[in-house]
Parts: sequence; structure tokens; C-alpha cells
Amino acid sequence: MKYWSILFIMHTFAIPSLCSAMDCLAEITYIPNPTCVAFLDDYRVVIGGDRCITLNLINAKTRQLDPTQIFHITLSNDGTRFALSSRKKLAIFSTFTEKQRWKQKPLTEGSAIVFSPTGSSLFAYFPGKLTSYNWFDKELETHGVQSFTQFPTVLISCHPTEKKLLYPSSANTLSTIDPDNDYAIEKVCTTKDPVIAGTYGPDGNIIAVNNHYRGCCLYNPKTKYCCNLLLNIYENIVGIAFHKSRPILVVLIDNNAIQYWNYRTNALIATRTGTTDPQDWIDYPYLTQRLAFSPNGEKLIVALKNKCLVLQVPKNNIIMLYRLLKHHGILPEIIKLILYKLALFFKFHQINFAELIKT
Repeated sequence: MKYWSILFIMHTFAIPSLCSAMDCLAEITYIPNPTCVAFLDDYRVVIGGDRCITLNLINAKTRQLDPTQIFHITLSNDGTRFALSSRKKLAIFSTFTEKQRWKQKPLTEGSAIVFSPTGSSLFAYFPGKLTSYNWFDKELETHGVQSFTQFPTVLISCHPTEKKLLYPSSANTLSTIDPDNDYAIEKVCTTKDPVIAGTYGPDGNIIAVNNHYRGCCLYNPKTKYCCNLLLNIYENIVGIAFHKSRPILVVLIDNNAIQYWNYRTNALIATRTGTTDPQDWIDYPYLTQRLAFSPNGEKLIVALKNKCLVLQVPKNNIIMLYRLLKHHGILPEIIKLILYKLALFFKFHQINFAELIKT
């Protein structure tokens, strides 16, 4: 009777639950060389590569925003506007209407951009130069900043509540620039390996530090504590993103593997398998916004070498299924085997249920 119960639960709960929790929701292949992505709302995305478009995931309608190469896309904290950096312009668009509200010829091609916490200012960074655009008043300020790298696109991150910009100021140092304090520079942390960028977490109390060659560490600016994530030595990080409401950090590897980490416990939650053919690996040499969560936190868009994927984030219905099978007296080892086999079908080769429950 117990085996019939297993079959019933699998048919009724397991397969639908795992399909909704793990399967790829959409595959977008008509944007050449995608390098940066963002969600405008739960069903619309903006994708930048050799050109920039918005895409409605429900009806597949698209709108072209820029026909030239896109370097960066950034979204304001309140979600009402987004900006892009291209070869020809810096531009700000309304999230709701997708219409352009402001544009400026970039002082330097390839600038990284980020909004201030209130969205009133747009900052453009190029090694050695930081430009502040107060787009409401059309004011422009440019300041020279200490820089070590010659990469034309280096990610900068703005504190979620304070107007402080995080950037790599030297080969092994992350620093902040404070535009409200005469652009004062303050050292945040120093690492053993060369760094390429740092990204603030949703509350500003955690920073993901990307090494220049490989690896990632989590740094707490209050406790000065740094913890290295256990990545394979051969893996190169090409994208990271923090979940807005759950303690999840997503890491994209150059072989297209995706890792979900619990940044409070520094433990790996799940890994989505990559590709074995090196021709399909991401060889773009700069760190860009290749990952973005939807506002409700249930979807993740990923920019790979020749396509974008919209994935469903591992969520609590997997935990519900795990507990349901356990409630029917099925041995935990059998439950894990069942879910593991199904997970392989949906491109996952590892799920840590104990860590998933904590998120």
C-alpha cells in the first residue's frame, strides 16, 4: 500500500511541483551576444547585447530600445525607471511605458552605470572617471577617481540606502566613493586575490566580492569578516545576483552552471548543471549583469553566450513535497533518491534540502 501511496504522491504532487520549481520557463535566442538583463516587472524583461530590447514573457511582444552594443543595464530601487549604457548614449526609460525620458551622449564609451538610492541621480563609471548625472535638473559633474584596471566595463554597486558607490580602487582593494561628501574615497576591504567588482546585498550589510580570475567571497563591512565560497578552482564567475527577500546569492559560472548559495550560512543550496562543450561557454571577459531576479523573487533571468534563460527559482513547494513524502512514512533516503532523480531531469545535480528550508 505504501508503494501505491508513493505513486499517487509522485503523480499528484512531485512532478507538477518540480516542474514548476525547476524547469526553464523560457529560452530566448534572438538577441546576439546577450551580456546584461533585468526584470521590469514579473512578466517583462529587458535584454542587452549587440542590441537592446524589452520582451513580454506572456505574449512574446518585443520593443527595440537601442540598435547598438549595450554595456550595462540598471534598474532604480523603486522599479519605476531603468537605464542603459550603449555605444551612442546613456538613456533612462520609464519601466511602465518603456518610453525614453532622458538621454545623454556618454563621455566615455563603455561606462558602467548605477542609480542612486532615490533614483534622482545616475552614476557612470569608467576607470579613472566618475560622472554624476542629476537627470531631473540636467546637471553633470565629473570627477577623477583612483583606478587600477583598464577594463572598459567594471561593475559598480550603490548602497541600497546610502549614496555610496562600491568599486575596485586598486588591484586588491574595494573602496566606496561618497558623492555627498566631496567624493571622498574610503577603503572597504582588501583581499588576497585581485578583485574585479563588489556587489552590495539587499540590506547593504553583506558584499559579494568577485576575484579577478576566479572565486567569490562574502564580506561583512560591519564585522570585517570575509568568507570564501567553495567554488571549484577551475570555475570563473561571470555574474552574481542577490535575492531581494531571501538569503540567496546566485552565481553564474562561465560553463553556464548556476549555483544558489545561502549567504547567511555560506552553504551551497543547489547547482544547475552547465555545459561540457567549451564552445558554449561564456568567454566575455568582463563581469556584467548576466543575472536578475523578478520583483516577486520567483524567476531568474540568465544571459548565457548565445541565449537567455528564464528559470524558476527553487522554492518552498519542493520543501512541501519533501515533508509530504516523509509524512507518509517513506524513508528519508528513498525521498532524497526520488527527488534527486527528478532533479537530474530538470538540469539540477545537487539540492541541499536542509539549506533550502533555511531560505
